[in-house]
Amino acid sequence: MRRLGVDGLSAAKKSGPRALVLALIVARILAPHSQRATARGLGPDTASTSLGAVLPVEAADAEALYSALDGLLCRHPRIAAALAARHLAEGTLVLCDLTSTYCEGRTCPWAPFGPNRDGKKGKGQIVVGLVCNAAGGPVAVAVCPRHPGDPTTLALPLQKWRGQLHLQRMVLVGDRGLLTDARIRAELHPVPGLDWVSALRRPALQALVQAGSLDLTRLAETDVLECTAPTYPQERLTPRSRGCGPRR
Repeated sequence: MRRLGVDGLSAAKKSGPRALVLALIVARILAPHSQRATARGLGPDTASTSLGAVLPVEAADAEALYSALDGLLCRHPRIAAALAARHLAEGTLVLCDLTSTYCEGRTCPWAPFGPNRDGKKGKGQIVVGLVCNAAGGPVAVAVCPRHPGDPTTLALPLQKWRGQLHLQRMVLVGDRGLLTDARIRAELHPVPGLDWVSALRRPALQALVQAGSLDLTRLAETDVLECTAPTYPQERLTPRSRGCGPRR
């Protein structure tokens, strides 16, 4: 972690909170538990590893760990920018995805009620977005108070990512559920310097064939071909003979 500079990312100077952040990361790798269980694993009388003595953070309790996380949250934009400077570049491929989780209780302002994929009725929903580089290494995250069915879900994390990563040009890669036609038209088309790679659904493919924009017989001669269509202005479609339909 020190060779990777993780300690310098979490805090500029050596301090107690920085040691706690390192302990939380290592503990998450060794044995992921709640903060209270992690604190017990660091304590001298209940230690499950030598981590508490090595750092040293043996006296830390759960409240100290929560406080260290609060401080880390304040540094999140700087951490994301530093990771982007290491692993991303202008015009680079940026992989992104969204997922959702539900929360217990009714007082969290970040968790409005709405439909969810977990089948949990009456639970608040939180959407979490993740940005990775082309190799799949995580660079930034964003948490948004929206449910996955909201067509504006992508806009909020996208605004955060562009501000944090300081990139003028990005290429987003998402599946059919993330980069829908509605999101592309409303949220991606208006943004300068933003491109995307996604896939068309079967009805859209059939419409291209019926309109004469796509000749499927040509796929017998080549694995991949390119075409354009008036219904997809300024977009390039690349149907494939193998796989699950054309990319856009």
